[in-house]
Amino acid sequence: MPPKKTMPKNLHEHHRSRMWERFEQTGAVGFTDHQLLEMLLYFSIPRRDTNLLAHMLLYRFGTLSEVLHTHSEHLQEVQGIGASTADLIALLPALEQYYWHAPERTQVQLRSYQQVLAYLSALMEAASGNECYLVLLDAHFYLQRCLLLSKDGFTWDDSLFPNIVNAIQHGKTTYAVLAGYNADGSAVPSLEDQLSIKRTVRLLTAMEVRLLDYVGFNQTQHFSMHRAGML
Repeated sequence: MPPKKTMPKNLHEHHRSRMWERFEQTGAVGFTDHQLLEMLLYFSIPRRDTNLLAHMLLYRFGTLSEVLHTHSEHLQEVQGIGASTADLIALLPALEQYYWHAPERTQVQLRSYQQVLAYLSALMEAASGNECYLVLLDAHFYLQRCLLLSKDGFTWDDSLFPNIVNAIQHGKTTYAVLAGYNADGSAVPSLEDQLSIKRTVRLLTAMEVRLLDYVGFNQTQHFSMHRAGML
């Protein structure tokens, strides 16, 4: 009679090990939203199948980004998501925002589009309206200053002129990036916004500052004018 096979203490132990081994080799590259969310849930749910819970969260809220930025009370409306798990999920975007904007972070370098996008995405998480920002960088792409230009869309106002000039004159600005958040519309800048962007380009050029990009955001997407060949 063949010996009886003993059941593993955790049916999902080997699956989790394989997932972590893969993550250690490739990082997040190649993982789907539900796989990354499944792995996050490992930390608060040690002995259950988190794959199903990840699918349930994505079905309810849409995307991984939307899950991460959903209030913990709403996350707990999904069966199987308790307070500790909801708090863990809510902690991630808060940590990201703190990382980018903590007072002691004086050496933020934004050399690549991916770095710029990560910084701006964290900035836009706190946006409460149709906000527009001007990010100033030095010759080595280190962050000098981030100016809030408007909380109601990016329509050029001459009152913006002295604030921009003062910020550039008191720094070592070589490059700049504009970013706008449209809470209720498209991430693509409107024709009116594009006119305001052109006026900003003229001002920056006169001060020997190069505008690298305008990146627009809405609740689900982002859009780069530079990558679209519009700038």
